[in-house]
Amino acid sequence: MSVLDAGGIPTDLFVTSAVNSYLAGRLGRPVSSGQTEDAIGCLYRLSLLSLDTDQPARAVRVHALVQRVTRESFSTADLATTARAAAEAILEVWPDEEYELHISLRSNARALLQYTQAHLWTSNARRLLLLVGDDLAD
Repeated sequence: MSVLDAGGIPTDLFVTSAVNSYLAGRLGRPVSSGQTEDAIGCLYRLSLLSLDTDQPARAVRVHALVQRVTRESFSTADLATTARAAAEAILEVWPDEEYELHISLRSNARALLQYTQAHLWTSNARRLLLLVGDDLAD
């Protein structure tokens, strides 16, 4: 969440295999989508994020200061791993249609690029940058 758009992140992003793999790597044990959803619920109860289920394309919002503090605690390697996982998650949920979700995913990709640019160009995540560019051209 710390490398994505503070204005809203789609809930679908957090139940992707990319996020589950990322969390499993960080925790050293398998993580299910249900556990990820439970963790989001805990963060909500602790007021570390807000949820708006009426807007699924921008349902999860994290204050920019919380994002910044989290990002600044990452090592360079952790930031690179987080950037790749976020990019892969966006690619997993990228729809063929659904305009609102496209707008949200583009703004999340833009935030990801702003915070982790160097890490995106040197990985398979650069596919996201090409996809967003094509989407904007369309």
